[in-house]
Amino acid sequence: MSQELSYATFLIGGKLFGILIEDVQEILKPLEVTRVPLASIAFNGLINLRGNIVLAINMRQLLGLPLLDTSKCMNIVLKRVDEFYSLQVDSVADVVEVHQLDFEIPPETLPGETRRLISGTYRLGAKLLHVLDIGQILEDKSMAIKEKQSEVLS
Repeated sequence: MSQELSYATFLIGGKLFGILIEDVQEILKPLEVTRVPLASIAFNGLINLRGNIVLAINMRQLLGLPLLDTSKCMNIVLKRVDEFYSLQVDSVADVVEVHQLDFEIPPETLPGETRRLISGTYRLGAKLLHVLDIGQILEDKSMAIKEKQSEVLS
């Protein structure tokens, strides 16, 4: 018997993406972002969320898509260990339930950057749900911060 999984879904560049619902702390409307000097463009800045500092990650930039006005981006807030992160996305969709056995490897037709940041895909009728690899996204964040620190210290 297959296990059902629930994903919070959202659109980025017209494609449907999702993350496990248990990884989502909350979903917020567009918020003011404070830019961080020397930060990678994908790490849009910081958000003050009720006293918690949240790193805002521009998903369009990470996926290699043309940038849009981030003041209109929705925020999917995640909490990992003791840190908060916000994935800035074009728009929020529904919670979708899928069967774990329907999971497929990412299609070869996806561009390299997109393919690297997703762990797999589910078919939803005529649409595909691309599951974001949160670990990879946060690892990229960590690497970008280390690169910027080494540039400053050089």
